[in-house]
Amino acid sequence: MGMVELSLANQFFELGFQLLEVGNYNSASETFVNAGKEFDKLGQYEQALISYDKAIELNPNDDSAWDKRGVVLERLGQYEQALISHDKAIELNPNDESAWDNRGVALFRFMNRSWKEELKL
Repeated sequence: MGMVELSLANQFFELGFQLLEVGNYNSASETFVNAGKEFDKLGQYEQALISYDKAIELNPNDDSAWDKRGVVLERLGQYEQALISHDKAIELNPNDESAWDNRGVALFRFMNRSWKEELKL
């Protein structure tokens, strides 16, 4: 993980709060999504999840934030929660092929884990 990339992720995250302070909620939401993307790239999934959650808190109709949140939850092994996030993204934008694809991956991994647990593998 490069310091420059981590610095960029943290800068986006801090900028989101600065934009909140001045009441620019739409830009703050977008900035938290950008922070989430950067943290995700760095493998800092918990911080990415916090960023996406903040973006969704500010703009609950952001289908892209919901979808990206689902991807991070999947990476954290939280497949059921990932499916819920992808479903919300699809509810908001049924034509988002990425959300459908990501939902399929999360469902496959959820079913695969459930199957292995059932067989005690």
